[in-house]
Amino acid sequence: MEESNQAASSPLNNQHFDAKGKPASRFTIDHQNLFRQQLPFEDERDFEESKQGFIAAPAYMQIMAEDGHVAWDMGSYDFLLKGFDSVFDTIHPSQQRQAILNMAYGLWLI
Repeated sequence: MEESNQAASSPLNNQHFDAKGKPASRFTIDHQNLFRQQLPFEDERDFEESKQGFIAAPAYMQIMAEDGHVAWDMGSYDFLLKGFDSVFDTIHPSQQRQAILNMAYGLWLI
């Protein structure tokens, strides 16, 4: 993750990523900023390793169930990929990093 991930949040960043959510409290923002300073986000080995053996991603973002409804929609998580420098005060920084890693989907050679 980039250096700006460790920066203190701004009023713009305090907006919730979901229209139904509420912004983080001052206590939560301070706590999250402390974690951003302490956790080793400069270590990007996880991101490098997640690409090993990758062959291709499918052209579709949704997995359909047999009865025709959407069983899984990768597109609904695109907000996580708005840039690794995006700071969400309502998501623990470590969980945000893990969620970004989980966005990799497709076919891998193992």
